[in-house]
Amino acid sequence: MEMNWIPIKFREPTEEEKAEGIAGPVLTCDLPDDEQDILITLNGKVYIETIYTDTDPGSGYNLYYTDSGVELMDCTAWMPLPEPYRAESEEE
Repeated sequence: MEMNWIPIKFREPTEEEKAEGIAGPVLTCDLPDDEQDILITLNGKVYIETIYTDTDPGSGYNLYYTDSGVELMDCTAWMPLPEPYRAESEEE
């Protein structure tokens, strides 16, 4: 399984989205699943975090944040955790 960083990308909301109450940037990159353990890069460092999604009741906009409170929007990139190491003798 090839592991690559997924850059955090976003765009400004369209006029239609603004009319629906979305005021902030809209994430346009692949996103992790709710409660997925991931690696994030933030301020030049790498962290293991669990991602959570929540819906803003005012706008219906999905929010993505980590168990330490960091918003995914503030990160540089993310990637799924690699599979744990297994010795060849464990694979049989």
